[in-house]
Amino acid sequence: GTKPQLLRAARRSICRNRLVPPDRSFIVHAKRCLAYHPHDGLYLIIPFRWGTPGSVMGNNMPKSVHGWWKGKRERSHITLHTSRPSGTGIYDMRTRRRVTVDAWKYKWGDRLTGDTLDQLGHGGTKLGARMAGMVNFRKPGGNGGGAHSKYLTFRVMSEGSTGWIRPAQPGKWPARTVSEQMEPAMEEILSKALETDITSLVGGEAS
Repeated sequence: GTKPQLLRAARRSICRNRLVPPDRSFIVHAKRCLAYHPHDGLYLIIPFRWGTPGSVMGNNMPKSVHGWWKGKRERSHITLHTSRPSGTGIYDMRTRRRVTVDAWKYKWGDRLTGDTLDQLGHGGTKLGARMAGMVNFRKPGGNGGGAHSKYLTFRVMSEGSTGWIRPAQPGKWPARTVSEQMEPAMEEILSKALETDITSLVGGEAS
């Protein structure tokens, strides 16, 4: 059959734990935003926030894209914040009840599509690829502004994605590094301080 699209899960729940096979249940912690897909294994849906032109966020959309959003676009918003049983099926050892996790329901509005990016001159670019699928979340009744409006894109990382498992890296050991760098200087400082003290003591006795 057709392979399900992982991004569709984001339309229903940004963080959604599916029922996990027993051999994976220890990986999918009840409080983590880690889910399981029968075709793709473990995956994460990761939100990225975008700033408006000139903001200090560093991940800012171009003026042309911001201008498009200023038009009559349907905004996305959260319709319900509730809880649900964890998809892992685990129970709390203390209460003997199913572990629950936060759950949200959304009303999805317009998205920044590939066709729109082509029209805005960003089709086929790396920036355009990153902005594809952008949504604008707004509090119902809000008129915009930083407190009411958030621009988000979502990316899916699955077990088969490059970078899912990071190779081992040697520790930076900041304390040990600082100690090793400071040791020669400290030895010189202590030696001079000791020499000064001895000179002061000897001079005092002679007088």
